[in-house]
Amino acid sequence: MIALSHALAPAMKDKGRYWIVPLDAYPTLNQAAVVLARSKQRDAARKFLDFLRTPKPLPCSPVTALA
Repeated sequence: MIALSHALAPAMKDKGRYWIVPLDAYPTLNQAAVVLARSKQRDAARKFLDFLRTPKPLPCSPVTALA
């Protein structure tokens, strides 16, 4: 499986076929993140976490499989 963006990239688009996996075909993936106390870039890390926690969904490419 590869990202749709890779399947559609110029180097790959004519190398096979792709299939978009339906969102209801797999369970939701919940992930966690932390900022380490020893981080040298704590402010940047916190800003990144704030970005990740934004309630608005961000666009992403569905996972695809090449045949």
